[in-house]
Amino acid sequence: MLITQEPAVTKYLELMKRLYSIPGIFNPDPAARKDYEFPKKNVAMVISWIEFLRWGVGDPEAAANMEAAPLPVWPDLPEAAPPAGSNLLVINKYSGHKNDAFKVLTKYLSKEHQTELAKIGDAPPLFNDPDVIGH
Repeated sequence: MLITQEPAVTKYLELMKRLYSIPGIFNPDPAARKDYEFPKKNVAMVISWIEFLRWGVGDPEAAANMEAAPLPVWPDLPEAAPPAGSNLLVINKYSGHKNDAFKVLTKYLSKEHQTELAKIGDAPPLFNDPDVIGH
């Protein structure tokens, strides 16, 4: 099992356990959490993707009064953070359309599509190819 075999995973999960063990940090009742929203100022911080201030907040006035900061890192792993502009692309194991979803991901990851995204500055390329990065 990856959790017991990969030290980085174990280290991360131990950190999460310590954080979620802080009294009052997390309410396990979903009904109590339904109104937790960063823009409503009832959540101290949110770790999200780089575009959260532009797309995730929903209220431009609220977003104008928010700031972004780098994610904390471990001293012995200073580079262990998601790259800026990265997004997680996954296929849900319960999907009834896995083959179709895989085709979409294949197209999204194609050199042609990544080049188009690089040209408009939408997101960093998902692989290291000088022809793509140069656009």
